[in-house]
Amino acid sequence: VVIRSGKTRARVTVLERGPLRAALLVHATLRLPVSAAPDRKSRSKKTVAIPVTTRISLGAWSRFVECETTVDNRALDHRLRVLFPAGIRTDRVRADSQFCIVERVQRRYDLESFTIEHPAQVAPMQRFVTISGKDRSLTLLAYGLPEYELKLDGRGTLALTLLRCVGRLAGDDLITRPGGKAGWDNDTPDAQCQGIHSFRYALLPHGPDEPDWGEFVTRESERFHLPLMPLRRKNSAPLPLESSLLALEGGPLVLSAVKESEDGTGIIVRVYNPGPVGVEGVLRCARPMKKALLVNLNEDVTGETEVTGDSRGASVRLGVPAGGIVTVCIRL
Repeated sequence: VVIRSGKTRARVTVLERGPLRAALLVHATLRLPVSAAPDRKSRSKKTVAIPVTTRISLGAWSRFVECETTVDNRALDHRLRVLFPAGIRTDRVRADSQFCIVERVQRRYDLESFTIEHPAQVAPMQRFVTISGKDRSLTLLAYGLPEYELKLDGRGTLALTLLRCVGRLAGDDLITRPGGKAGWDNDTPDAQCQGIHSFRYALLPHGPDEPDWGEFVTRESERFHLPLMPLRRKNSAPLPLESSLLALEGGPLVLSAVKESEDGTGIIVRVYNPGPVGVEGVLRCARPMKKALLVNLNEDVTGETEVTGDSRGASVRLGVPAGGIVTVCIRL
């Protein structure tokens, strides 16, 4: 049973109409079967009302439309998704993964030939998934929501999973696993995800593929996932309008970590290259550097890189291969 919100009436109100941001509030109510039937072969005839509220906002200088959906989940045994038809006919996506961006092709399968387990149509992502056509692209940014599906409907619809509510794992009666259990079956009442939940995601429309596609999408993803958090401690003197202790230059390179080294002798800076080709980047520091050591993920020293600069600051060059990770220990 598929229930779509398009057949329900929604109430839309203007929440903000200012010079820096505009926002709408959309209230809708879904009536869903309260649970699976006792025999787990159909849906309950009884329904329950599920309030869904979405705040949609756009900043004056923002490239993406941000959404925050709040759901009061009162139903069991269901999956709740939000759909984005991009108007792009394709079977390919590019998804952010662990330290890289992967391209996937969505396929149709003859399910009768899979006697143990059906291929999954959903796939994982870390922060975003992009669909592209000849004259347009759409990137879906999601905060802590790792499951998406590209639907082969001719419209390039991306489906983002908000809730997947299950009461039993490894059941022996699943349609998608005709071969039987995947392991010991367990009752999982807490996995029914009852109560109020909030979800953040955003839509980033942009042009077709360009050489700097990875740099642009990665930068906008960082802005969505890691917004600035202003915090002031003790110093009440006037501050410059623009300043940075560290600055990273070099195409799609991503700053992954900044922390004190485990031995307390310096600052650990880790960057990675999610792109398909190697990148020569530059890490700049607003303070003079004594030295810059190359270290591995355990912070064991593997080499040293040249430091250039003067009393006003310093920089080091970083060669990062495709899908590579480079960690530097900076000693000031």
